[in-house]
Amino acid sequence: MRNIGIQPLLDAIIHCLPSPSDRGPAKGIHPVTKAEETRNPTAEESFSAFVFKTVADPYAGKLTIFRVWSGILESDATLYNANKQAKERFGQILQLEGKNQESVEAVGPGEIAAVAKLRETTTWDTLCEEKKPIIYQSISLSIPRCLLP
Repeated sequence: MRNIGIQPLLDAIIHCLPSPSDRGPAKGIHPVTKAEETRNPTAEESFSAFVFKTVADPYAGKLTIFRVWSGILESDATLYNANKQAKERFGQILQLEGKNQESVEAVGPGEIAAVAKLRETTTWDTLCEEKKPIIYQSISLSIPRCLLP
């Protein structure tokens, strides 16, 4: 509540947790051939990102929050949703800070960002370049014990 210890926590995250380059390549599958694909977490690689959350914002509309696995995404571009095989056009790239949103020009590997008003994209979808598609495995959530029969 009083922001005590926040800065040391953020410093510890930066210094102690692995960077995207320490994790190695991200693995997925090609949506058509079903062959295994990999993406290195570098800016030179083809763009790919995994959508892990979708929220409704009263001002911006539907916000799609994703983590960039490879490549660079610049604002005012077209993305390809490999899961739904649909093109998605967007304007601004947003970085979220609590309830505030700040527009940025580009995001790269390891960064978390959001875009507003994507029509087809939902949680667990993969965004990428249409010429080099990839689908990352969705996260499976276990059922809480209190809901089991």
